[in-house]
Amino acid sequence: MEIDTTKLTFAAILYYLKHQELACSEDEVKRRFEICRLCERFQSLPEPSEEEREQVLKDYGTTKLHSCLECGCILEKKTTDLFQACPLLKWFPTIDHNAFIWGPGDGDQWKKYHDEIMKEYEKHGSNYINWMYESNLNPEDLEIIERVIMEENQREMNDGSTTNDNRTSEQGDV
Repeated sequence: MEIDTTKLTFAAILYYLKHQELACSEDEVKRRFEICRLCERFQSLPEPSEEEREQVLKDYGTTKLHSCLECGCILEKKTTDLFQACPLLKWFPTIDHNAFIWGPGDGDQWKKYHDEIMKEYEKHGSNYINWMYESNLNPEDLEIIERVIMEENQREMNDGSTTNDNRTSEQGDV
């Protein structure tokens, strides 16, 4: 199957915007958090105030939060996102282009997302603007995507150059 890399990228962006994050498996979250816990830059945060407690519990599932002194991120959130990385490179997403899977702990989860993105890819035509509106994204995201597409089209017209629309690759090269 030939893959239009622009269309595949668009499918991945729309999928991400619809779902707001691509989460790691539970095992991968535990692996990442344990690496952080053993790091000298790991820090426990003070308990939230009574006013903040309910919101913190809703946002993070716990009130016992930890952060990284290197990047300042809340680790209960950062370690769950498939595309996040430790600023000290103690853990990060890696990809094996031949197997098309992510690194330690991420393979099954990435395969799930890849399959869902490919379904979106196969379901939609090449009219990206209609595709965006069919996706029920919020208006701000739609405006940004539409502007980027229009700018890219304008740049193509001005340069007379080609873009990824004309390039294809095998699935393993994505």
